Amino acid sequence: MIFNNFIPTFIAHFQHRIVMKKNYLLFFADILCKILIWTTILAGILLVLIFIHLQINPGFYQNVTLHPENDHINFKIEPHLIQKQSFAEWNKSGDRVYYLNRLTLRTEIYLTFYHLIKQVIFLVILFQVQKFIRSIKNYSTFHSNNVKVFMNIGFCFLLLFIIQIFPSLTTFDMKFADRPMNFVAVTWNFQTKFLILFIFSFILSEVFREGNKLKEENELTI
Repeated sequence: MIFNNFIPTFIAHFQHRIVMKKNYLLFFADILCKILIWTTILAGILLVLIFIHLQINPGFYQNVTLHPENDHINFKIEPHLIQKQSFAEWNKSGDRVYYLNRLTLRTEIYLTFYHLIKQVIFLVILFQVQKFIRSIKNYSTFHSNNVKVFMNIGFCFLLLFIIQIFPSLTTFDMKFADRPMNFVAVTWNFQTKFLILFIFSFILSEVFREGNKLKEENELTI
């Protein structure tokens, strides 16, 4: 008799522990998502403020350099940097360091919009992830809304894949005393990481679509 009462009690306790653990994980995932959202928003605001300040006081950024890589652009602060004063001197050095305070307005606008667009897309992804987390909390995991969530995330990754090509194809213009503009082509490189995430997101959307169909069929059967 005692043994028979123990088994249901143990199962109920175990299920309660699983639900509690799930709630904790979802809580922390939701908090992390909110932190990333606000960090991305603040980074976008900071980027716009830097662009405005760069127009007012370009000399402040004389130690900041740009290093275009295959699929992104690195910014570095070099306190002991000595800038090349002419295009001939810069071209002869062969190190291809781009000075932030010498970029033309066209290049500065391009870089600002490029990073802002990426941040907006990341924001959309984070908002979609937050929607998905809330649906799990509300016990509506296989709702039709989650099919749209993963489709939206997939399209965002496709946009990021397309946008990542631009740093490789775009030229960076700098102003020198002996030459007003310098056009330097950056090598093209094909990155597949966002394309893979795009495909994976669409596969997940189909999984949730099938899950939603099964759920609706079960509800009709009941």
